[in-house]
Amino acid sequence: MASIVRKADSPGYDYFRRRDIYNDRQTIKRERLNGLTATQAFVKELESGGIRVRTLRDEDDRVCAVFWTYDWCRTMWKKFPEVLGLDNTYKTNRFRLHLFQATGVTDQKSLANFAFGLVNGEKEHHFQWLCDRLDELRIDIGADTPEVIITDKEQALRAALTNTFPGAQQQLCVYHNLANVRAKINALWKDTDGDDHDDIPVESDNDGNALSADPSDKNADQLQRELDLDVAARGRVQDEAEDGLANPSDDYNREGMFKAFQAVVYAVDHDTFKGSWRSFVETFGCQQGHILRYIQREYMPWRKQWVKCYIDRYRNFGQRVNSPTETAHADVKSHLETGTGDLLYLHQALVTMIDNKSRSYRQEAARQIQRQRNQYLKQEWLGILNLQITYPAIDLIAKQYRFALAALPDQREPKPLRPCTGNFEHQYGLPCSHRIFDCLMNGTPLRRSQIAMSWWLEKPLNTDDKLLDIRDPAVVISARGKPRLNADNKKLKIPRYLKIADYTSSKSGSGADDTDDDDAEAEPA
Repeated sequence: MASIVRKADSPGYDYFRRRDIYNDRQTIKRERLNGLTATQAFVKELESGGIRVRTLRDEDDRVCAVFWTYDWCRTMWKKFPEVLGLDNTYKTNRFRLHLFQATGVTDQKSLANFAFGLVNGEKEHHFQWLCDRLDELRIDIGADTPEVIITDKEQALRAALTNTFPGAQQQLCVYHNLANVRAKINALWKDTDGDDHDDIPVESDNDGNALSADPSDKNADQLQRELDLDVAARGRVQDEAEDGLANPSDDYNREGMFKAFQAVVYAVDHDTFKGSWRSFVETFGCQQGHILRYIQREYMPWRKQWVKCYIDRYRNFGQRVNSPTETAHADVKSHLETGTGDLLYLHQALVTMIDNKSRSYRQEAARQIQRQRNQYLKQEWLGILNLQITYPAIDLIAKQYRFALAALPDQREPKPLRPCTGNFEHQYGLPCSHRIFDCLMNGTPLRRSQIAMSWWLEKPLNTDDKLLDIRDPAVVISARGKPRLNADNKKLKIPRYLKIADYTSSKSGSGADDTDDDDAEAEPA
């Protein structure tokens, strides 16, 4: 653009056209390629930048697959390795290679990109190559093996993950499950007369309980495409799943059936799960048995990977949907002017995106630290944890603290704690209300060793500001007068020093015991 403007200032060059801009950009691109193709320049830039890259080529040396990462991604993966989200997206390059993304969740509960891949298919051997490269990279950077891996219901990917990460618990994205079941209910519902329709209002986009707008006349494929784009709906499902929100409806219609299935998904324990499923079958089994059989066939064999009471046992930090990866797909496409560019163009867009994410992460960290200082620095029950762990961790602990505080026996109406399942500690790596209750009863502080390392601040707040080490004085008990003594009203024996001699007889005064001086105050040490 600068060269075009300079030409426009020269005599005889009074304007420039769109074609001039295109030609100038192509000239710059050719100079940058330096005689290489865009694909060759893509690999060269990755390798020259010290970026770990792996390529797979066929017998004609055509690129079939690529796997790579960036410095910031490696750093974040090493810090937050427990939970992985994996998924493919499309329309990011002119070769129609599928873009594979591995993502995680940070201590801010925000998205972090870990690695990228390009592959020319979605069969098991394609995913196996990607998963093997993913594990190689994990070992190379020194990241721990993931404890939980969240995917959609892509059986080829799940089979590859079982081979590469056999010890990791796989989770099915709750959002995808609900979306697919809702689509089936909408498409296959039969009313009491055997017809496949009922009168149900279309939910608006503003309905907080809706996954997305879902007109009942859309088929499952159309609905699924809409739901894949609805990142906001994924956030709503994540919030519902984290809080276990389920409001069963007594209505015998599509929405009532969907809400009954939600009650199954969000069951808080095994007995609740069994009861919710039994109620679901008894209510809708007569007319909607074909839908129930679909759910039983497709999802019940994998119930340990999506029902709340089962997945809460694993260290997933409350993550139940694959929305971080879907958000990552949206981020990539927001940095692409076109989905038909070459691989070098895709790489340049990803570099820009990663730089933006790195800057956003630092800015959010500073914002949360300030919020933490304002909100939790004066909370004595935290001890020094308010200087050592992140704001989201303290926020989660504070909710458990309120439960523990309400259960203390000195409360006007104590609210007993529910039986401890251990799920909260397993899931978040934070002390639950029962642990906090014990600390309050014993007068002992919470310790950082009780907190998973993913929640630890890289630099405690008091590292650069020693004033934060200063604590408020202890409350002084009134020093006026002597300390109040306990009442002493019992009948006492007469000690030796109180005996009175009977001058009329040689015997000692009657009624006196030959006891020591038990009234004497103890000498100070």
